[in-house]
Amino acid sequence: MIFSSSRSQRRCLLKGLGIALCPERVVAADLKAGRLKRLDWAQAPTETMVLMITHVEKWRSPLLEDFMIMAREGICLE
Repeated sequence: MIFSSSRSQRRCLLKGLGIALCPERVVAADLKAGRLKRLDWAQAPTETMVLMITHVEKWRSPLLEDFMIMAREGICLE
């Protein structure tokens, strides 16, 4: 199953509905409290999907433009 939000994924995990590959920062408190358990998975995927969506007709600040450039340069685009 693919989730559009890490919050929904986290809720399913807390209800015991399977396992997931998710950012550690999203579940850090749950791991520390013992509500979730980290699994050692030597063959875990090392790629993830990243989306940047902006409205073409709306103004973007110079800071946002710089961030988008840095993100594009820092991510290996195929």
